[in-house]
Amino acid sequence: MFPRAMLPTTEAGGVQLCVAEPSDASQIFSLANRVFGDKQFLYTVYQSPQSLRHVERLITAGGNNHRFVLLKRDVELLGYYEALLRDGTCFLNYIATDPSVSGQGYGQLLLEDFEAMGRDSGCRHLSLDVFQSNSRAVAWYRQLGFWEESVTYLARIALRDVPKNNHVGLKIDKEEMDAALAEERDWGFSKVVCDCGDGRISLGFIAGRCCKVLDLHGITLRKAVDAIVVSMRNERDVLIVSSEKPVQLDHDIVSSETVLRMTKPLAANQE
Repeated sequence: MFPRAMLPTTEAGGVQLCVAEPSDASQIFSLANRVFGDKQFLYTVYQSPQSLRHVERLITAGGNNHRFVLLKRDVELLGYYEALLRDGTCFLNYIATDPSVSGQGYGQLLLEDFEAMGRDSGCRHLSLDVFQSNSRAVAWYRQLGFWEESVTYLARIALRDVPKNNHVGLKIDKEEMDAALAEERDWGFSKVVCDCGDGRISLGFIAGRCCKVLDLHGITLRKAVDAIVVSMRNERDVLIVSSEKPVQLDHDIVSSETVLRMTKPLAANQE
């Protein structure tokens, strides 16, 4: 767990590090959209204004395993990071600084605080995900001692105006579907479990426009995508998929990214 005591407000060079309060959610969401909205967020739940409520919910829930830390100058948010504890690893979910202060060392300050938090929490490793296309960030993390542990491939597949095909579609309970759509309208995202032949698909809905394969049982990704295309071809604009191998499908890929999982052992905890 993170240290039980709340992170004290610390000051350095006129800026302050502090733990986020629910009232900070709007500033965090706005900054995150400026930094990630055109790329990273295209593959996540943060594609609608309603998902701000999810950030508020995460901050309110708090707890010893999930924390948002802010870097402020007076009331101005200069940057933040979001950290989670996972099986002895401190995972950096997001880190961002305002583009207006880029190159001023604030990202370094945030990352140093993240590392100190991981060490104080007794973690063995730090971990994070970064797009391989963000070569500047990848080089920065490597310089700071992170190395590539694994690779995940993401793709956004076009669903509008896809020709009809003879593949088997999804079977979704109507009440569960209605409930998922209502939750999506309220929170910006939701999920539902679908049957497809002998397989099951956990399918996410995002912002009224996208859907995302969250989990598969008893069915291949290719067959799952074919089934989703049959059922969602004129209901959603884009299907998001992830794979441990490069995505090769018989459908139009709108965009794709390679995600590097990078890890750094904490020297204080090494044997």
